[in-house]
Amino acid sequence: MNRYELGLKFLLELGLVTTILVLIGFSYLHLIIALPIAHSLNWMLNGHFFVLMRFLHPVAVTVDAFDAYCQHLKIRGSALHSLQAIGVYGSYCRGKVHAHSDLDVRVFAAPGFRAAACGAWFCFSERLRAVIKRFPLDIYLVVHERELAR
Repeated sequence: MNRYELGLKFLLELGLVTTILVLIGFSYLHLIIALPIAHSLNWMLNGHFFVLMRFLHPVAVTVDAFDAYCQHLKIRGSALHSLQAIGVYGSYCRGKVHAHSDLDVRVFAAPGFRAAACGAWFCFSERLRAVIKRFPLDIYLVVHERELAR
């Protein structure tokens, strides 16, 4: 993740910790309890749960499901002026989808802080959508070309 996605993830985790502390009360013991709960929730909400689960318990995703997700991703992404492009690669593009496949996506933000922040939010919302739909999605934001080397 780049600094924009990490910043959003940190803010989400801080919000979750705060919410948990409001619900259960503040003390150092509650803070120690709230931190791992918030971190685990944030990890699951960011979609990593089903990307990991595809290795442990594959989710049956058909090529048609990949096609449909890509079409809807294109529609959602083209509505945002802060995004320059959305790139899909990996086994889906090679025509080799299997039980452990995920959809590899990179979102390219337009220059500037606001566009990068919107791109990070778009990636988060897509991860959350994938969690809800039990779809294995590997999506990250690209702000600078040097990030593609990772």
